[in-house]
Amino acid sequence: MAPALSAQAPAPSTSYTVEDILVSLHRAAVEIRFDTVNANANRILDSLTALLRGAKATTLSIPQLVDIIEHNRAGLAAVARWDPQHYTLWTQPWFDSTITALRQIANTPLANAMPARLASGRVNELLAPIDALGNAIRAAAQANNQEKLRRYEVKYGPGSQRLNAVEVALNYVGQLWVPGLRPSTDGWPSPYELVASYRTTELTATQATNERLSVRMVSATQIGLRRYNFGDSWGVGGPLQRLLKPADASAGLFLMGPSDQPLARTWGADTRAGAFFGWGTVHAGYVFGTHPRFVIGTGKQVLPYLF
Repeated sequence: MAPALSAQAPAPSTSYTVEDILVSLHRAAVEIRFDTVNANANRILDSLTALLRGAKATTLSIPQLVDIIEHNRAGLAAVARWDPQHYTLWTQPWFDSTITALRQIANTPLANAMPARLASGRVNELLAPIDALGNAIRAAAQANNQEKLRRYEVKYGPGSQRLNAVEVALNYVGQLWVPGLRPSTDGWPSPYELVASYRTTELTATQATNERLSVRMVSATQIGLRRYNFGDSWGVGGPLQRLLKPADASAGLFLMGPSDQPLARTWGADTRAGAFFGWGTVHAGYVFGTHPRFVIGTGKQVLPYLF
């Protein structure tokens, strides 16, 4: 026996709820005697309806439903805990499969049986809520795919940071095995990237005894982590805008050799250590000890895949 139908007709717009979808499908099933056309599909429709109503999911609107299906970020209502019952469905593995099964019943056995028994206008009217859900899911999936590709371009495209051979190897292995560096289970890129760079064009100010202050080119090593900002307004626009809102930032350990020399080693017992912070294509570092130094530089490589 089909669940009781609501007395109110489905909403005449995209503000349909799950209840509107269920009411329309059951109204269609009654009008075409779906229990005699496809008894098994009719029983499944009844079971799915009972499951959704039992879970108190019937007041979900189509936008809320799509958010759950696509696993989008929580909206304001969720953050404010205005209706927390709805968002318990985010963690229920059966929910996606239930909605998928409902759409399959509606779009295949039910929809195929309707044209022979109902006028085309009535068919369109009864299928409008489930069609609106399908259109919303397809639009959201397309938008998600476009956003996913955009994020891959931010991280790996022509405007991203150039890596040396060591960083290439570390990050390639990291995206396969290291939590936090791996893509998400549904293919979204991680915003993080390992930094292991030897810089040869750093600039620092030095002043020896009885000498004037001068600017010198020195070498330094950066070991740390880079984070890409995937926000739409970051890493775009002119040079000034990209400087103020770059696509990435980095931080970590900063190493210099015992003397302020270019192309010098930056490791060993007498290494000077400190910290660096990168903001897009520019970075600054500071080393401590008896000869502290403040250093600035850019991420531009002199020799591709080296330094």
